[in-house]
Amino acid sequence: MVEQTALDQAISDGWLTLTAEMRDLLVTHWQRQCASAGRPFAVLRLDPRQASLWLFPNADAVWTEQELTFFHNVLANEKGVVLSPLGIRAFVSSSHESIVMNRLLGATSGTIYRASNPRVVSLVGRIRKPAAKPKPV
Repeated sequence: MVEQTALDQAISDGWLTLTAEMRDLLVTHWQRQCASAGRPFAVLRLDPRQASLWLFPNADAVWTEQELTFFHNVLANEKGVVLSPLGIRAFVSSSHESIVMNRLLGATSGTIYRASNPRVVSLVGRIRKPAAKPKPV
């Protein structure tokens, strides 16, 4: 019940908010939903003092330099910020994580360019090439 409520809220918010009682399967389900909808994979994992923020573009896309500059500015006061064309990770103070996530997601609408070599970014940061599509006969 808690997980379904979290998933419903994620669909509304645009990101999944994880708490300790949620299983990893929920993250996998959310990642698949984001991929099928063609939207960034966004997750907040709540802890008492801070939230872990993960934001990855679509599997075959990268963040632009303009977006990375914007993300850097939004996350300027946060800790542990890692920005790359393939994803964002940061620790956000728990008092304003929703504001930060709304600002980050607002910048991603329609400005992501396709990567020259498509890749899938997993939650733990490993990169693998997508499976080859069968050639038409």
